[in-house]
Amino acid sequence: MKSDFLLIGKVAKPHGLRGQVKVLSYASSNDSFFVGQKVFLGEGEEKKVLLISGVKVQPHGLLLNFQGLDNREQAEGLSGSSLYIDKKDLKALPEGEFYWHQLIGSRVFNDQGRFLGIMEEIFPTPAHDIWIIRDGKKEVLLPAVEDFVLSVNVPRGEIRVRDLYGLSEGNDS
Repeated sequence: MKSDFLLIGKVAKPHGLRGQVKVLSYASSNDSFFVGQKVFLGEGEEKKVLLISGVKVQPHGLLLNFQGLDNREQAEGLSGSSLYIDKKDLKALPEGEFYWHQLIGSRVFNDQGRFLGIMEEIFPTPAHDIWIIRDGKKEVLLPAVEDFVLSVNVPRGEIRVRDLYGLSEGNDS
């Protein structure tokens, strides 16, 4: 069963004396954190709801303020906690763009219908993302660019990609 929550960061430590915390972001963009955003703190069923009241982007992370947390002692209690958002609160993306969690776990086929594996990871690069597709011990690294990606069907969990030389060959060497 898929979770309704998406992990977007982790509280590293308090910053200053007024309840601010340093956060390590797992999101692809710092725009995922904004004033007024509702986040969930913690693991399992018992998640505490917090509302972001301040965001400051820094070179090695973010500084966040939460409504109702106004001193260092309160901020220290958040250290090490995971931050989640409810997937239904995600902003809609333009046509042809997808959140990573929508792609990971998809079955990947070439344009002849041959199964290549399951999308297990996505590796970001400055030029484009690299999709890591695995089928047992076999691993395929595929650039996530329009020339290679033919279609993405999120509801079916299927991706079709252009057959590249050697991509669909059955060599197990």
